[in-house]
This record gives sequence, C-alpha cells and structure tokens, in this order.
Amino acid sequence: MSLLVDLHNLVGTLAAVSVIIVSITGILLNHIDLLGLAGPPAAPAGQGDELLPIEEIVERARLQLRGEGEPPDLGRAVWDLNEGAVAVRFDTRPPTQVTVDAASGEALGTVRRHDLDVSQAHSGELLGPVWVVLSDFAGVALIIVLFAGVWIWLRRVRARGRLVGARPGSGWLRANWWFHLVGGLLAVVFLLVLSITGILLNHKRDLGLMADPPNLPDHRDETTYVPLGVVELVDAAIDARGGGFGLDDVQTLDYRPSGYAKVRFSDADHEVIVDGADGTPIEESRRWDVWVEDLHSGLLFGTRGSLLSDFGAVMAILLTVNGTYLWLVPAWRARNRSARA
Repeated sequence: MSLLVDLHNLVGTLAAVSVIIVSITGILLNHIDLLGLAGPPAAPAGQGDELLPIEEIVERARLQLRGEGEPPDLGRAVWDLNEGAVAVRFDTRPPTQVTVDAASGEALGTVRRHDLDVSQAHSGELLGPVWVVLSDFAGVALIIVLFAGVWIWLRRVRARGRLVGARPGSGWLRANWWFHLVGGLLAVVFLLVLSITGILLNHKRDLGLMADPPNLPDHRDETTYVPLGVVELVDAAIDARGGGFGLDDVQTLDYRPSGYAKVRFSDADHEVIVDGADGTPIEESRRWDVWVEDLHSGLLFGTRGSLLSDFGAVMAILLTVNGTYLWLVPAWRARNRSARA
C-alpha cells in the first residue's frame, strides 16, 4: 500500500506541469469564439453559381497580405460550400487566414489564428515531436494516477463503509486531503475520457483514425500544374462516393498546395480525397477522429458536454496542484520536526 501511495504521489507530481498545460489549453479551445482566439467572424459570403478558380482565390487572399514582407506559403484553402466562402490559410506564425467570397473574390476578413497555436500547444506539436511524447506522458501518467488513486481510495474505506485516510495535521491540511480523496473520485471518469481521447488524437494518423493520401505525387514543383476548379473536384468526390449524393450533401472542400483536396460530406465523418490535378479519387474513408475529438471536447453531448469537459479540466488543475501540495508539505513538516528533535 505504501509503495502504491508513493508511486501515485511521484508520478502525479512529475506530470503536474504537462497536465496543467493540457488542461488550461483545453479550456481555451472549448471557448475559442468567446475568447476571440480565432479572430472576429467574417461577413457572410454571397452565393453564386460560378466559383473562381483555386489559383485566383489564393492570389486574391495573398494580395491582402501585401506590405508584410515576402509572400507566405499557402497552408490550405477550405471552401464552405454552404456559405460560399473560402478560408485561405497561410503558413505564418501564428497562421494568417483570409476569408474570400468564392464567387466574387472579395476579401471578407483577415485574422490571426491564435487558436491554432493553442491547439498545437495542447497536443505538444508547437514545440516539436518530443513535446507530443510529453503530452502522451501526461495522459498516461494521469491514467496511472487515476487508477492508483481509486485503489488507494477504496483501501481507505473500512468494512463499515466509513472513509478514512485524512492525515494528522492542521484543519486546512485535513480539509485538503478530503477534497483530494472525494474530488478525485468524482473527476475520475471525466479525466480518463480526456486522457485516453487526447492520446488517440495525438496519433490519429498512426492509428488509422484519419487517412492521409498515400503515394501522392507532389505537384508543387511542376510548372505546368494547374488545379481543377472547385466544382470539378467536388463532382469527382461525389462520383467516388457513389449514387444518392449530390452537391447539397457536400460540406467543405479542403485544398492542399501539395496537390490534393479533401472533400467532406454533410455526414461530417465521411471524406473523399481526390488528386487536385485531374480529380482522380485517391482514398475514401470515414474520419473516426471526428467522433473522438467531439468526445474529447464534450461536443458529442452538446453544450452541457463542453461544460463537463471544462469541469474535468478544472478538476485536473486543482487536483494536480493540491496533490503536489499534499505530497510536499507533510514531508517538509516532518523534516522540520526531525531537525528540531
């Protein structure tokens, strides 16, 4: 029992910084619109039967950044076919997004996507692959701490059902022990879901939750490469999807400058990847990471689910700080008593 308690305390303390970072950034991501991290929303775009070519849309967006030094590289361009707007994202730090009307080419707004930096900090990507591993470590450590904590909690329940275990000390210290024991048990389910789904999202490509186009030739170095129009790319994806689907069933087209486009259908988790040069279907798959991400954020259960996710993150912060306090303070006091003796 003593060894398990020591393991619980040690692992929980080592993971403290990572857990706090992941929890705080998770809360920020749940409220990016409220906090203005994604910038103000652009004005609604007009609807039109004719859509401008991809190259022209990107060039119109790039013109909005003139005067800011060397033109940045294109990261991606996402057409929202329901709104008729294109979100053109450039590789700056933080990423710059210019929203353009797909029919007229009018620039509707330019924002700095600070939420993308927060998202990368949340997963650890912001500082490189090593920090993704650190994020994994935080998730695994939290799972270990949770199971060890539940076991310790159960061991502290006597046969009569009376919970014991608050160590001797001041009233403040005893109150903290009770909070850590009872609050930790109440937060276990939420924190387990957040930890497991976070690890899955860190490795969604490796686990096959999200398909990437295999063996796609890089068209960027081909001077003759001209991407197909939006309608042609969408039609190619619809044909690949099969009968029963039309333009109204398409939600977004996500064009990448490396020469392919991801066409997402209105059922949200179904995606067709097509070659940007000729519309050849490359892969058709279900985006299982969409379900995992909605579960991770709580959106799977609506607004209340997001609030529960916030609660879990706040509890993770409080329990991490409080657990570190409970581990260090009694030891510090014991050393002082030994020194005085």
